[in-house]
Amino acid sequence: MKTLFTLFLSLCYAQAQLVFEQAEQSLELDPSVPSVEVSFPFTASSDTELIKQDIFCGCLTADTANAQWKSETKGALKFTLDTTNIKGTTRKDVTLKFKNQPEQTLSILASIPQVLTLEPKSHIWKKGEALASKSFIITVHSGYTFNLTQASASHDDFSMEFSPLAEENGQRQFRLTVTPPVNADKKLINVITISTDSTIPRYQSFRLLTIVN
Repeated sequence: MKTLFTLFLSLCYAQAQLVFEQAEQSLELDPSVPSVEVSFPFTASSDTELIKQDIFCGCLTADTANAQWKSETKGALKFTLDTTNIKGTTRKDVTLKFKNQPEQTLSILASIPQVLTLEPKSHIWKKGEALASKSFIITVHSGYTFNLTQASASHDDFSMEFSPLAEENGQRQFRLTVTPPVNADKKLINVITISTDSTIPRYQSFRLLTIVN
């Protein structure tokens, strides 16, 4: 009898106080949209008081204040996700803390399509290495038609040359060839800024790095 009573208490403790329709949501993001609202509808399974929402990323903001709900009350916890720095697929978790009740976790799995690829993102000439030209390959993926319009270097001594490559499977590629000054006698850090005519803010400019040691 004691064992059955202990099991009953364990089951009661394990029951979620907020029963969410989906505690984990997967989002396919539009790269042109800087933020999205994510809503987690729920039903309270018991009288519940939410006292804290722990969020471990500055890109996610809680839009619903901590509150109390009576049993069987329906509601939703809402969050705003800043997508401007999201690349590929990322997971964001929120830990919900309650008064005298166990914690719960909400998760957002956000993914954004690949629009632009840089290979590599930096070039380094090691000490004693010949100061020969090195190239970056910039790929604009299928479905996106913006053009590279300008390249500027933080060091005027570096020369740069753009050349388009053959289009393949709807992807357009460009080669950026960078040549350091042949008489460089000290460490040089050169930041290259590429401008585009994209209507998507996050792709209107990007940076590459070259270093001569």
